[in-house]
Amino acid sequence: MSNHQREIYHSENGDRWFLCRDDDSRVFVLHQANMSSGGAATKIEIGDFLGRGKAGPEHQALVRLIGDLVDTDSAGG
Repeated sequence: MSNHQREIYHSENGDRWFLCRDDDSRVFVLHQANMSSGGAATKIEIGDFLGRGKAGPEHQALVRLIGDLVDTDSAGG
């Protein structure tokens, strides 16, 4: 299974977040922990990631990306 990924944020401590789509067209956020935290990768449903009270820089980056996509789509039409 191949994932299509776009990095949405990376923190100073090395954590990285990606917006991903798998071969079945499911969209999710992948959190890649930094190596000192074990380096584990965790899939997070979009709704859970953007759920109430989630306002960290990684969440704000995804909201900006979504806004950019809307702006880009609107410019063409």
